[in-house]
Amino acid sequence: MRERLNQTCIGSWIATASPIVAEVMATEFDWLCVDAEHSPATAADTVAIFQAIKATNPYCTPFVRLRGHDYSAASRYLDMGAVGIIAPLVNTRARANDRTIVVVQIEHKAALTNLESILSVPGVDAAFVGPWDLAASLGRLGSFDFMDKILGDIVEACVEAGVAPGIHVTNASNEALGDAVRKHFRLIAHGLDTEFIKHGIRK
Repeated sequence: MRERLNQTCIGSWIATASPIVAEVMATEFDWLCVDAEHSPATAADTVAIFQAIKATNPYCTPFVRLRGHDYSAASRYLDMGAVGIIAPLVNTRARANDRTIVVVQIEHKAALTNLESILSVPGVDAAFVGPWDLAASLGRLGSFDFMDKILGDIVEACVEAGVAPGIHVTNASNEALGDAVRKHFRLIAHGLDTEFIKHGIRK
């Protein structure tokens, strides 16, 4: 997967803790991320989800978003089968592992101040913008129009550092996805399982 980060990789978020949903989604995405920070997924759920992903599509890379930056937790998820680790709320220079796809999450204004030093850490493969939390930290919860320059600056800094710029497009529309591609993000999470289910039911 690391070698594919020089092109656009579309993934999504697993918030339901359901291996059945993950199995269905694995047919359509380059990567899927189990949200261990905000979902009810247990260790057993996560193992089952990773197994479902790999059994369905061996080219779909399993990621996990951690609850924090604890080494033992990261190691445990790697043992379960995670290939990529997304570390939340990285605001200062981070440590990385050469054998793992390491994604730091840029979701606070403090991270913008320290962006250059965060991206300079050897082994960081991608910087992933959490738009909701980032906007909230800037005093603009739920408002994203003002962020175009900020996002452009993040992409530019990533490209300069040789790190793949990433973003979570929480709006599960094709228009929002296309906008992220046009802004040159490469590691893109498109929606999340609960949103796709909700939209399908409404449709």
